[in-house]
Amino acid sequence: MKYDSVKKEFNSLEAQTSSDQKQIQSHKTEIDQLKSELKQKQSDIDKMETVFIKAEVSRIKKRKKNATPEELAFLEKHDKKEAA
Repeated sequence: MKYDSVKKEFNSLEAQTSSDQKQIQSHKTEIDQLKSELKQKQSDIDKMETVFIKAEVSRIKKRKKNATPEELAFLEKHDKKEAA
């Protein structure tokens, strides 16, 4: 009798462990997919940032006489990066 209850408990725990392992694997797969999506989005942001900076530099250069000190500092910082 005791053997049967222990075996039943063991089988129950084994089934739960199997279920937990499947759930963990599912979460790992989801995490991998999200990491991949994040990398792609970061790549897109990096590309957009480059385009934005070029447009901003062009805009500031066109109106350099009326540029704010922050814009001039941005332009100077960008020019230093370009020179390097």
